[in-house]
Amino acid sequence: MNAVVVKGRPTLIDPQISLLQQKLQQGQRTVDHLKWFNDLSEEMLDTLVGEKPEPVSSSQLGEKFAPLSDLGVVVVPSVYKHADRLGSFGRRNRKMFYYFHSALTDANFPSPTRIVKPGDKLRVQAWKQTVPETTFEERLAFLAQTKSVHTGAQGASLVLEQLFEQLPEGYWCESFDERGRLWRGMIPRIRVYTLRSAEFHLYNPEHAFGDDSALLSFTLVSSAH
Repeated sequence: MNAVVVKGRPTLIDPQISLLQQKLQQGQRTVDHLKWFNDLSEEMLDTLVGEKPEPVSSSQLGEKFAPLSDLGVVVVPSVYKHADRLGSFGRRNRKMFYYFHSALTDANFPSPTRIVKPGDKLRVQAWKQTVPETTFEERLAFLAQTKSVHTGAQGASLVLEQLFEQLPEGYWCESFDERGRLWRGMIPRIRVYTLRSAEFHLYNPEHAFGDDSALLSFTLVSSAH
């Protein structure tokens, strides 16, 4: 049977339509059912197939990301105070920054999923994507596969402070978290340049991530609590 096109939508693009065609081939649906589906309004089609994307398999995720750099281990210092981390870090390293986003404050990012404590050790790796674009959901799912903990903007600040020389030039390196823990849904990201200059920025994940965007994964080596 040839590929079915519904309302100008090719079967291969829409998983639900592909499933309908498969059931038709197996005798579980009739041609009348397919005609009914084809006569649905654009609004109803969007309701049925447009709101919930097909889950991405583990193998698909693995094909979309590859190791970029093993940065090493960050050790949370004994003087670390979560409540003032971003403010004190910004003041202490002001000369480093070509740009430091004004919204990267302790008040805006108070509750990352993992609040690190003095003595914690975390291995940090950077991952590049091997496809032109990836989504927020794909990146978060991949981090789950790596057993990464989400340290938010505070984790990114530790990387800048301790692993600056290991960060790959030419990439935005992002420290992810769940949407509800991000200020206005914005993702903290860092980028380094020669002469020890850096940017500490925010990115809107409603836009796709391009190939200059790398993921930071934080995995616990040892925990102080």
